[in-house]
Amino acid sequence: MKIYVLSNAFKGEGRGLPEAAFKTKKAMMAYIRKEFPDARGTNRMEKNDLYWEDETMWYNAETIELHE
Repeated sequence: MKIYVLSNAFKGEGRGLPEAAFKTKKAMMAYIRKEFPDARGTNRMEKNDLYWEDETMWYNAETIELHE
């Protein structure tokens, strides 16, 4: 099982703070579209990076594998 942990920070800050965790990528994407409608996937290192920016903030999601 994996979870997605979404963090954010003001642009220029090196480290973000966790904001929310999601069981599915679909749920995370719906949250981002609702809460941060201006966020776009600019400045991604790779096409599938879970990274977005808007005018003042950046948002990044980490995938964490959980073992039962």
